[in-house]
Amino acid sequence: MPGSLAALLVLAFAAAPGYAGLRAMERRSPRDVVSPARETIEIVSLGLIASAITALLLLFAAQLTSALLPLRGLIGGSVYFRAHPWQLILSGLLQIVLATGLSAAIGMLIVKRFAPVVMRQGNLWHPVLAEVRDGRRAYVAIELLDGRLVEGYVRLCSTAANPGDREIALQGPLAVTAPGGTRTRSSAASIVLSGAQIRMMTVSFPELRRRAKALEGDDG
Repeated sequence: MPGSLAALLVLAFAAAPGYAGLRAMERRSPRDVVSPARETIEIVSLGLIASAITALLLLFAAQLTSALLPLRGLIGGSVYFRAHPWQLILSGLLQIVLATGLSAAIGMLIVKRFAPVVMRQGNLWHPVLAEVRDGRRAYVAIELLDGRLVEGYVRLCSTAANPGDREIALQGPLAVTAPGGTRTRSSAASIVLSGAQIRMMTVSFPELRRRAKALEGDDG
């Protein structure tokens, strides 16, 4: 096997699982943009860990079934591979699939284990606004620069690097309080606010019935 092809296969075996693990982590807890070098190191490191664990498990399983590539086959190299091509193919496919799944599971476990205290360089919107507690979504009260207070359940939020470019979409029940005015329920289905409009944001997780009752009292 040519050296360049072997190098590409090794890179794929390490990078594919690592990429899956890193993306699984970012789906649960998006982060600010990092340098390509750091991201590459994280992908390769996570991928190598998952690949090494998977390889050991497959070698152990090969002692129980002849369908998988045994340790003596790896030592034998190309001579053994030509004599047992299906062992190589099956073990290779299982290596990538299982290592990718394991890497994603490790990534999600890391986020779940260490999510309560997360140090970031600036983007706290997504981990806070996407949080769910006891089945309840985040309910936010947003004070705008013009003094208005807008309240509603979080529907979507963007994660642009610049806070002023971020947007947040709220959905009903919605309430708007004008400066020095009364709190009134809005008939809008959703409201989209720009980060450049926001002065302060508070987050709570109220029960839906209690929140709806409070809004009905305001309408009265």
